[in-house]
Amino acid sequence: MDNLKDIANILPEGLDESTVETIFELVDSTINEQVSEKIGLLEAKVNAYLRTKVDQLKEQALTELSEERGF
Repeated sequence: MDNLKDIANILPEGLDESTVETIFELVDSTINEQVSEKIGLLEAKVNAYLRTKVDQLKEQALTELSEERGF
């Protein structure tokens, strides 16, 4: 909340409350969009990492199965 007070302090005096609320809504919307974008990128990276690990585990399991069966 201190950041919001800091933002409010740098706004010019004489702005009505609806203008300040609009500014805060725009800031909030922009932040939420950026967070969503970063989360999406992070989810994609995690999914790719997990897919790689699953593929590695499958390969290892097949190797061990082949060794057990003597192939």
